[in-house]
Amino acid sequence: MPECPAKAGDGTKQVARPCQTDAMTGDVEPLTVERAAQLVDEAAAAADDWYDVGHTLRQSLLAWLEVEKTNQEHGVAIWTVWAFEYHARDSPSQPGHFQPFMIFADGTGNMPFIGELPAACLEWWSLLAEQVVQDRAKARLEHLLFLRRHGNGGTRARRAAEAYLSLAAGSTDLHVVDGLKIVIELARRVKQEDLARSAVALAYRHAVSALSEERPRPGIAIRILSLLVDEDEAPCDMNELLLQARSKFASDPHNEDAVIQLQLKHAKGQPNRQAHLWSERVDVWIAAGEAAEPIVGVMHLLKAVEHARSSGDKALLERATAKLQAIRRADIRMQTFSSSVALPASEIERWLQPISDAETWQVALTEFAGLGPGTGDVERNRQMRDQAERDFPLSQLLPPVQLGGDGLPRYRPGDEEDKRDYHLVKIEVRQLQLYSTIVHEALTRVVNKELPSLEELIEFFATKVTISRNLAAAIGRAFLRFWAGDSEGAAFTIVPRIEALARNLLVSGDAGIYQVQREKSPGQYPPLRFLLNELLKRGLDPSWHRYLHVLCTHVAGYNFRNELSHGFVDNVSDGMAAMLLQIATYLSMLRFTDSEASEDTATEV
Repeated sequence: MPECPAKAGDGTKQVARPCQTDAMTGDVEPLTVERAAQLVDEAAAAADDWYDVGHTLRQSLLAWLEVEKTNQEHGVAIWTVWAFEYHARDSPSQPGHFQPFMIFADGTGNMPFIGELPAACLEWWSLLAEQVVQDRAKARLEHLLFLRRHGNGGTRARRAAEAYLSLAAGSTDLHVVDGLKIVIELARRVKQEDLARSAVALAYRHAVSALSEERPRPGIAIRILSLLVDEDEAPCDMNELLLQARSKFASDPHNEDAVIQLQLKHAKGQPNRQAHLWSERVDVWIAAGEAAEPIVGVMHLLKAVEHARSSGDKALLERATAKLQAIRRADIRMQTFSSSVALPASEIERWLQPISDAETWQVALTEFAGLGPGTGDVERNRQMRDQAERDFPLSQLLPPVQLGGDGLPRYRPGDEEDKRDYHLVKIEVRQLQLYSTIVHEALTRVVNKELPSLEELIEFFATKVTISRNLAAAIGRAFLRFWAGDSEGAAFTIVPRIEALARNLLVSGDAGIYQVQREKSPGQYPPLRFLLNELLKRGLDPSWHRYLHVLCTHVAGYNFRNELSHGFVDNVSDGMAAMLLQIATYLSMLRFTDSEASEDTATEV
């Protein structure tokens, strides 16, 4: 006869009550507290961790779970399983320590948060806690009840701490070691200092044992040491223990670094000792960088620089940076992956037809300006990025690092928004790689019928309100260099003109962008990236903004304005020069107009 859950708040201790069923139907027997406790103990005795307990209980309680599912009502079987499926996080004495194993984007979980559980569930756990004998079962049930403030808090915390401590005494399993931290926090929360001292003493014995192994497990040893470092009165010489750990883990810079962090923590209030440890920490990563393959070495040396910066020691930072700078791009031996994409000739001709059919070079150049944007539609690219996140989730987890033209790391995305933008940029860069061939052909066709003179180019560009004759001449010379076959010269001379065009456009729209002198910082205009963002705010097409941004200023894109200006570009392709000249032409054809809302907007002429 199956058992139905009692309603929350009915005031009874009988949390489960029998359903009326026919004895001849073969229905399951009622799930009593005694039977449930027996199954919990069996699962806990055979388990290696909390997940194993929950998984085993789902199998052994399957018949009762099916009854509850049929009745569409949560009951004692699922409550029993949930107790061991909650995922433990930090702050053992806070309600948020246990959370659903899975939390979805909308904030809901695959099971209720413990604060949402009905009183009947807590009563059931309380009855189970009185019946179970396995430490793993006692620890979890009493801990959950303590956090929900069910019963006497001091008694719940003490029972949970004692069970966790007993569990830790017989094993150095990672989850059991974490239980020592729970013991210490719970015991001190309810002023059971003797219990906390017992946990610290056990942690010390585990640490000594872990470090005496021929091949110590860093996840165990370092975790235990982190507990002892937090203690004001550790039952040992922590300096000696940490030095022993350094020696054991010296072959792996990540593990040795983790121990040095504990040494720094232990040396709080000792500035000279901390300065020495910071130097050693940096040296660990410098040595690792010099010993590793170049591509790995760059990342190790980058860590050395980051730690040196955190130390506040300028001399140390300079030494680490010098080591990083010594790496050359040729040393890294990056692998090149290539693929070919067939673009239908008929489709390319369709794009280029307006340029080919133009009666004059002036018309052709105007058509050339509007050919893009080279990165494509930004919304479509975002959709492609989102689809890639769904199709290839593992690739989104790897932390990307962008190298500059000198082979040194330029950029690592920080938060989730930065990572998503990084993956968007990589899609846009691939678009530009395809587009560069087309735009090169387009600019070549502009002069198929006639090559303009410099004076004619000046007249063409100087008619724009934001362009002086001198600026028009500089732009014209860049185009003539390209048509003469000097793509490098064209690129070097047009890049600063792109910045001038963006700046002049904003000034013409009465945008207050000039930064007057402040203290020792001289007066100046902001950089190109700022100018492009300001244009976006004032109506620049978002897809064109992405084109300009990725090609010229985005550190994860080509970042051509900065890489070129700082001498990190050795060769300029024809396609790159053509894209830069297109951007200049496009900006030259923008102006500000008064919208109906009386707001200035940048629009295409």
